[in-house]
Amino acid sequence: MDQHVAKVRGTDAGLLLAEETELPDEVAYLLTWYYELAGNGNLTFSEIQSWSNLKKTFPEPFEVDALMTLDRLRRVAEYETLKKETNN
Repeated sequence: MDQHVAKVRGTDAGLLLAEETELPDEVAYLLTWYYELAGNGNLTFSEIQSWSNLKKTFPEPFEVDALMTLDRLRRVAEYETLKKETNN
């Protein structure tokens, strides 16, 4: 995700940092969860709850907030990419 945002914003330094930086184990699982949950639409609390029940994984409220934030960041990056492509 960081690579995508950096690329959209055209910041080589941000892209380089994203390529060289690994997520700490303490938070990397959140990105794994997000990849399991993310679809084409907006992530919803209902989807998280259904996924949680199926996987027997029960996220803490701060983890749900993090998943929702990741989804918002993805949508912002997609919007910025679309806007940039439309203006060219």
